[in-house]
Amino acid sequence: MRAGLLALLAVLGGLGPAAASPQPPTVVVRAEALVTAPEVRLRDCADVQGAAPGLGDAVVASAPAPGQALDVSQGQLRAFLAGSGLAFARVVGAPSCRVTVRAELLRGSALEQEAVASLRSRMGPPPLRGGQYVFEVLTHPQDLLVPVGSRVAAGAGPASPGPGVATVAVEVRWEKSVYRSVPVAVRVSLRAPVLVAARALAYHVVVGPQDVRVESRTLEGSPAGVLQDPREVAGLWTTQAVPSGAVLSTGVLAQAPAVRRGSPVTVTVRTGPLWVSASGHALEDGLRGQAVDVEVDATHKVVRGTVVGPDEVEITLS
Repeated sequence: MRAGLLALLAVLGGLGPAAASPQPPTVVVRAEALVTAPEVRLRDCADVQGAAPGLGDAVVASAPAPGQALDVSQGQLRAFLAGSGLAFARVVGAPSCRVTVRAELLRGSALEQEAVASLRSRMGPPPLRGGQYVFEVLTHPQDLLVPVGSRVAAGAGPASPGPGVATVAVEVRWEKSVYRSVPVAVRVSLRAPVLVAARALAYHVVVGPQDVRVESRTLEGSPAGVLQDPREVAGLWTTQAVPSGAVLSTGVLAQAPAVRRGSPVTVTVRTGPLWVSASGHALEDGLRGQAVDVEVDATHKVVRGTVVGPDEVEITLS
């Protein structure tokens, strides 16, 4: 009898203690959390105990804007855990966690500087000798409260800007995303030494060095055709009335005719080595190399010849 009891106890003893049940993970909610990324992770707002590795890195919410707060409640965390297959997890601690983002002040002037730097880097060399570009910011962004660690970079803008108004989208980038995009308008001008009228010039007046001077001017339009050297006006005349101080260009000056309508001219007729000259009057304006009609004074006959110089017309007979 006793031997049977001992055998039974030995069998029961061999079973050992009953297997212990696994302990559920515990999530201890903090009252406050300060984040530095666009997402709020479980480990930001709670201590996670007894959970599978990596659970604390799970994203539970998007971070609030700088200067604002977000409350993550125990109920939200329980719902998140249940969706992750951890409905049995214990959630304790504070009723909710108030999440804020570490923020710093970004001056609007920093956005302006980035817009100007972006345009300057895309500009080619000034088209006028001794010229330089001038940048005037037209829209002044306000100071922004942004997450700590944000950086400023130029986004969309003109690929090859020139004089005129250009808009650059300046981006505030946080982590791998664009937190804000701020448009900044900038007026681009060209400042260079140019020729200006030293006095008022009437229509169809031949211009000389005494009629011009060199000044440094800011040009907001296209600089195409703008003159810079007094020697460039030699042989030019005005194609319209030009006020004193106006910038001179090929838009208001053109090659003056060597022969003027109604002016006396010398008509030379050549045939081989022989030539004969007569006086006459031009019936139309003509540049050097152009054909014009001339009335010969002695005969009043109208002939057509080629302008070869100032007040000189030549007719070549074969």
